Amino acid sequence: MIRIAAIMLQSAFMKQPDYDIIILGGGCAGMQLAYAMANHASFNKERILIIDDGNSMHQKKSWCSWIQSDDYDYNSLISKRWNALSIGTNGSNRTRSIAPYSYTYINSQTFFDYHHNFIEQHQSIQLYIDRVTNIHHEPNGVTVFTEKSRFTCTKLYSSIYNNTDIAQNSKSYIHQQFHGLFIETENNVFDTETAVLMDFIGSQDKAVTFMYVLPFTPKKALFEITRFTSNLNIRQEVDEAILADYIKTHYKTNFQITSRESGILPMTDYQFSKTCSNNIIPIGIAAGMMKPSTGYAFNRIYRHSKLLSNAYYNNANYTHHKERFFFYDKLLLKLIELNPRKASEILQCLFRKVPMNKILKFLDEDSTLQDEIALFLQLPKSDFIKLIPSII
Repeated sequence: MIRIAAIMLQSAFMKQPDYDIIILGGGCAGMQLAYAMANHASFNKERILIIDDGNSMHQKKSWCSWIQSDDYDYNSLISKRWNALSIGTNGSNRTRSIAPYSYTYINSQTFFDYHHNFIEQHQSIQLYIDRVTNIHHEPNGVTVFTEKSRFTCTKLYSSIYNNTDIAQNSKSYIHQQFHGLFIETENNVFDTETAVLMDFIGSQDKAVTFMYVLPFTPKKALFEITRFTSNLNIRQEVDEAILADYIKTHYKTNFQITSRESGILPMTDYQFSKTCSNNIIPIGIAAGMMKPSTGYAFNRIYRHSKLLSNAYYNNANYTHHKERFFFYDKLLLKLIELNPRKASEILQCLFRKVPMNKILKFLDEDSTLQDEIALFLQLPKSDFIKLIPSII
């Protein structure tokens, strides 16, 4: 059971704050940051408080990413790895090795159980369940007000963001809508070494639409239909009918649904702030850690947490030096918004002409400018050039 932080109301921000670090949000980003802080080589029993409204830890999600190192903090949480990815275009599938990467799956329940146990065993970290109502900047730190209490700290990391502000201040704002079925089949039908990253299906006129398949065993898999779209009028029963038809057509087997997952992720060119002040720093989606053009976030949050913990212990500012990737994301988002069919054609062209490991390196923002030029030369350039005035 998670230890709940004991609270004492104070009449003023005393010289000695209640905590060195307060983290707002106990979801993916908050837990990863607390873990990175407490495991840093320079950790010196800093007092860390995580405040959550109680909803984050009950999220049912699948977190996937591609990694290439065995030196990874969450190796023990990975329940499945794939060494090859398949792309489906125009009825044909191409399967390619992604070495030196492997594509990985972590279940959110496994993730939260691990971190809650870590908190329970760690004397310097506390979890407090309450809703944040206000945040005050102070000369020497931050005061956080909740419905029941208030706390002071030297440094605040916040996963709180305003959806309305994002929607109103984005030049491009679309959604990644997905609905998935975890199934078990009668027969052994799945290649457990290969995940289907994108199998483009149906009309692409109103949305970039594709199937995503993660086979866990020869009989168990996750099937998701995913759309990059401005429209959110697809009913769940429609998606389930499409999923059932896809499974029976491609795998020719009967199946049972064991569970479902669905979600809507914002894909936006909103310029998230890297810092709100010297003492308040955004994390997770609030820091732009969900990649605008793909929706992938887990490994970006992992890296960001490492950077933030290094900055904290070295008393340095965290800086972001890869603005050109945000420019690339904005171009693709605008194209998806204005012409989904063309965007789909370009994505399919990319997967046909560029090795998969180079695409993953580019999406990880680890590529060099020379790598990126070589990649762009494989794509139709006029469609992107026309869009540049609309995103700057």
